[in-house]
Amino acid sequence: MKKCISKIKIRKLKTSSGKEMIRIENNLCPDFDKLANIIIDVFRDKGIEDIYYATYSEKSRKDGTLTFYIRKDIPKNKYNLAIPIINNIKETLEKIDIENDLVEVVRANCSLSRYYPQINVIELSEEFMKNYELTENQVVNLIDFERGIVKNCCVKLNSSLSGNYFVLGSTYRNIFNDSKKIYLQKKKHVLFSKVAIQNVNDIYEGFVTISEEHKSWIEECGCEEFELRNEVTGASIDISKDKIKFSKIEKNIIKLNYFHRLVLEVIVPKQISKYYFEKFREQLEKDSNKWNILKKYFENEQAITKDLLKENGDFYLIIKNIEKILNDCGYPRLVLYPIKSSPFKKNECLISKLVDKILDFLIGNIRITLKCIRPYETDESSNVVRLSKSTLELLGIDETDNVVIRYRGNRIKARALVIDDIEAIKDTNLLFTDSEVNVCIGIPAYLRHQLGLDSINVCCVVERDKVYLFRKNLNIQFMSILATIITIKQAFGTNSLLGNLLILAFIPFSLYISLSGVRNRIKNK
Repeated sequence: MKKCISKIKIRKLKTSSGKEMIRIENNLCPDFDKLANIIIDVFRDKGIEDIYYATYSEKSRKDGTLTFYIRKDIPKNKYNLAIPIINNIKETLEKIDIENDLVEVVRANCSLSRYYPQINVIELSEEFMKNYELTENQVVNLIDFERGIVKNCCVKLNSSLSGNYFVLGSTYRNIFNDSKKIYLQKKKHVLFSKVAIQNVNDIYEGFVTISEEHKSWIEECGCEEFELRNEVTGASIDISKDKIKFSKIEKNIIKLNYFHRLVLEVIVPKQISKYYFEKFREQLEKDSNKWNILKKYFENEQAITKDLLKENGDFYLIIKNIEKILNDCGYPRLVLYPIKSSPFKKNECLISKLVDKILDFLIGNIRITLKCIRPYETDESSNVVRLSKSTLELLGIDETDNVVIRYRGNRIKARALVIDDIEAIKDTNLLFTDSEVNVCIGIPAYLRHQLGLDSINVCCVVERDKVYLFRKNLNIQFMSILATIITIKQAFGTNSLLGNLLILAFIPFSLYISLSGVRNRIKNK
């Protein structure tokens, strides 16, 4: 294992020889000439020719440092041009996995071969996916060093492409329109092929348990958040580092609670893409009976439901049979990716944090993780989200109250409406059972885009809007505060110091008492 350091930095230093030096501290080993040459090409494409990087010495090999030099006597306009490039490169290096190989890819002059629910799809050729060991729904980095752009893309197969050509959807195509050179990079990850039931004591807190052998990998990633993704279906949920436990189990096993297994479609997928359908066919080509069963339910990307399976016999026996067949094919295929930017880590001013703490005390808060699906067709142009009645009750809010939705540092507010028509939700989503809506939230496409949600079937965090609830109950608060002030003034007089102090003390107490009904709606003790 090559030596690593924990930070990535780019900084300018003036040496005694009068050269201007740009130092890039790498988070892995000194063997990354390819990355160094890519960075040099970025400068030279901008007309900054007098740049080179130092050869590694034994000392630099120990600290994993690559040093670039720029001549101090270069024209001022070129030097000024280098500053934003330096900042872009720094921002890029903080988002990518430096130790993984970079491959230059070329845009194909065509559109996506089909419609996808994800907006971050990148279609690649079968040859490219095979050469670089990529699978469908795998997450890769698409990088433009010069402009400082790094985007996570979901891999899909396009049989009409060849070589290193790729196709993006319209949203991401616009982002990379002005890019001169684009690089693709695999994200580091851990693969799990077996799922076990979580221990009872760890279910309530939402823990996932993996092998102790992965502990060093988790620590080396240096991330506070990880994405757990089903690569066959594309469903995913973010797991915080403090919710990952380690145990003496096999390396390919992960323990999940029922909620995790449900949103990740661990037992049986609702639909299998043609790519994985063919992969499973190759696994079962020697067993025609198993293949015929799988073909019956999943051919041509057919979606299965509980009602459909019931029509074909005993539901539970059919599910168990399909589950066993899929397990023989290597399903589920769960992958754990590090998330470079952690959610809920936005820079907030001290006053905002203080107000949030006060509202937590007065109003109370609760956060629920839900899977994002499409709302009603009529909701797509509205600032509303759809939740089940039981979810509204868990959040302690009424229909038409506001909720706050968070995803990886982004947040939006929307009005919450109840899902009162299951058939309307089924018109826009694949649901295995009607009760599945209890773990889902229907979010319009434009709100998903604001949140940074590139796809449906991805989990986000929903909480009550404390500011809205405070304002909603303002009339009750105002009357209680006014009554308290009048009572104290009458008892102690208008100029009494003790009376004024009592008013200051009783105002927050009165607020706390008047808002007890709002707090009690989410209290479980």
